[in-house]
Amino acid sequence: MKNANSPAVFVADTYSEGGGAADQQEETWIQKLLFSSAKLGAATSYDILCDERGTSSIFSSGIHIHSPFASILNLAIIVAYFVSIFFIPYHAAYKNQSGSFQSNLAWGISAMLVLDSLLNFFTPPLEPIKSSQHYRSPRKLSQWQRYYIKHYILIDLITMVPWPELIQNELLYFPLSLLIIFRVIRLPSMMSQNTFCESIAIEIRNIAGIGTILTRIMSIGAVLIMFIHVQACVLYFMGKVQDFVGWDTQFSHWAVFPGGIRAATNVDRHIWMISQAIGNILQLTFKPETNSEQIITFVFIAFGAILYATIVGLISSAAISFDAPGKLYRQRIDELKEYLTWKEIDKSTKKKLLQYYEFKYRGKYFEELSLLGDLNESLRREVASFNCKRLLEKVPFLKRNMGDGRDDLFLGKLASALLPSFFIPGDFIFHQGEKSSEMFFVLSGTLQVIVNGSVVAQCEDGMFFGEVALIANIPRTATVKAMTQCKLYSLSSKDFNEIILEFQDIRERIDFIYEERMKRIRIEQATLSRTNHSTN
Repeated sequence: MKNANSPAVFVADTYSEGGGAADQQEETWIQKLLFSSAKLGAATSYDILCDERGTSSIFSSGIHIHSPFASILNLAIIVAYFVSIFFIPYHAAYKNQSGSFQSNLAWGISAMLVLDSLLNFFTPPLEPIKSSQHYRSPRKLSQWQRYYIKHYILIDLITMVPWPELIQNELLYFPLSLLIIFRVIRLPSMMSQNTFCESIAIEIRNIAGIGTILTRIMSIGAVLIMFIHVQACVLYFMGKVQDFVGWDTQFSHWAVFPGGIRAATNVDRHIWMISQAIGNILQLTFKPETNSEQIITFVFIAFGAILYATIVGLISSAAISFDAPGKLYRQRIDELKEYLTWKEIDKSTKKKLLQYYEFKYRGKYFEELSLLGDLNESLRREVASFNCKRLLEKVPFLKRNMGDGRDDLFLGKLASALLPSFFIPGDFIFHQGEKSSEMFFVLSGTLQVIVNGSVVAQCEDGMFFGEVALIANIPRTATVKAMTQCKLYSLSSKDFNEIILEFQDIRERIDFIYEERMKRIRIEQATLSRTNHSTN
């Protein structure tokens, strides 16, 4: 029995021959598969844990639950579990009509269940290390074995026996065989700790929009299929032990079947029983004759209704969750159109507004500030730096290379202070002569720089402009206009000044640049004044 509370993804501890813990390393499931294929069947220092004395032995310290050996063996056992939950009830119900193949398969499954019990006995589950929530250490083997014997050994011993092959009393071997259900309920825990199964689960969960709900639908769907199959086997068995009383007349299928149900093959019988079991989930299709059949049918109908309601609810949730940002975007666009119509906005302005929304949200509406607001400061800086770090590094006076361990901190704080801005062709970012306090970084797009009505420069991806606003509180010296769709980031002087309060070197650099810039401005003003005076 694997511990269900153990983490899905585990950073494995590698143990050295001398017993000390070596470097911890995270391996992908492909690497583990390749590594294990070379040494499967041979216990290594990675497969076997070390006891308190530093010795490696299966009998003293056990097998590491995430070792390649245990992972591949556990995967084979998981497959055996899936086969057993479908085969064992079927074999027990149809035993009199089974052949040698079914008998051999029953013994094969029994052997796999014995192997599973041995693996469980020598594979202690994981416990969290108190000083860290990210790594876990195996429980002591002796403690785990006592716990296993107390809680799991009885059900394991009962379910590993192929009862239909050993005893002839069907009223005894059938219920004993159904106890496999209590062992198979361990499957979710086993799969969550198996490296290969968890890798597949992660890929499914990463499906955009519905990945998490899809995994739940698949889990409930598997339980529903198992429930239908077991129900079909139980209902058939109840009819068989009572010699199918009334079945050939009660059910039209068997009334017209040549020879009735007794002449049908196992495949014919089970397919019909599956159809009855499915029908019992939606409505009562199986018509029980005896009291025992009625009781069993009512129990299955109750459980089936619960499973059916659960899976319908999950599918409804998946439908609602699928492309939720896209639905929000379309809702916002509809609201905008209604608003523009109500305000009687002219067509050209309406077109520009719709174009702006299409460019900004690109078909997906996200409350970015709300999403990022739940993150801690470190993660916010990391997300903010993703697009902005390269832009900031291109500004000479924002570079910091002091080597005191705070260079990345400064860059991260700047990136967190940047605000995204979106402009469509024809929009003005600012006008010459107006007072403003932001500088801008161009992530994408093309802009024109206009001075006194003439285009003097052009800004494109990766460039910046308006940096004077961070240094000196003077009017804009140019007009900047968007020529294409532009995504910019703005940095206000208020945020910038709050950040540099923590960095004395940057503050001194800005003061120096400010003095140099003001000297140039005074010189330019003096030159302009002399020119105007001589002209007059």
